[in-house]
Amino acid sequence: MKKVSKELKRDNIHILQADINDYEAVKRAVEEVAKVTGGSLDYLIANAAFISTWSAYDGIGVLGDDPKQLEEDLLDSFKTNVVGNVHLFNLAMPLLGRGRVKKVVTVSSGMSDLEFISKSGIEVAAPYSISKAAMNTAVAKFGAQYAQDGLLFFSISPGVIDTGLYDDGRSP
Repeated sequence: MKKVSKELKRDNIHILQADINDYEAVKRAVEEVAKVTGGSLDYLIANAAFISTWSAYDGIGVLGDDPKQLEEDLLDSFKTNVVGNVHLFNLAMPLLGRGRVKKVVTVSSGMSDLEFISKSGIEVAAPYSISKAAMNTAVAKFGAQYAQDGLLFFSISPGVIDTGLYDDGRSP
């Protein structure tokens, strides 16, 4: 993260990291943001995500052959991709409310777009896709609640990005 911060060459951009599944760690990160920014926040970019290598390559019907693992994958995906971000947004709301720009950006996925899934026939990574679709709904709900306060919540889908997840030699 320090390398990225240096590459940006801007002293008004701060990058913090926390385990999105650890509420107390997220709370501490938001408290650190408040110290750095003087109690306000203009932009929040939520980029945390979980996709299991177990479910990344098969359709949901095949995954159903192992119902216990499928349930675990669904819950893990939902916890990271939805619950963690909802906690982050709630914890950051006081800072965002005092910000000038007041924008929350969530990194989503085309894998959560119903029309894209239907037209492309992409059947893999169901727990990830389901959880990202739920996150998009949560973002819309936050947006509806806080629009009158000047806050803008939205999701973006940046396309396929090499994150190193598939470095095991298998293609997604």
